[in-house]
Amino acid sequence: MKINFFKVIITFLISLLLSYALYNIQDSANKTFLSFASFVLFISTLLVAICIDFEDKRKTTNLKILGGLFFLVFLSINIFFGIINFNISTYITLNGIILLLFLLVTYNLIKAKLS
Repeated sequence: MKINFFKVIITFLISLLLSYALYNIQDSANKTFLSFASFVLFISTLLVAICIDFEDKRKTTNLKILGGLFFLVFLSINIFFGIINFNISTYITLNGIILLLFLLVTYNLIKAKLS
């Protein structure tokens, strides 16, 4: 497994800018929570989608597609929560379940023996 640190910096900045955009969209008291939580979700998926490479190209391709799909899921969910006034417990529950599912599938893909 190789990690490209230049891509990590770019990924960090992309996640930071998207979180800042969500901070500006939200008008309620939850805007700081939304921006921090969305940053964590964006960085976790974009790191897998952009920064990590394996020697096995199939594994790398599968992980990049998985990270990209979950990034789009988190982006759409966070835009939705940015538009409406939301309950924090609902936000944590929904995004927590999806993040744990992402981590589980990512772990299984990393440990899989693809031939």
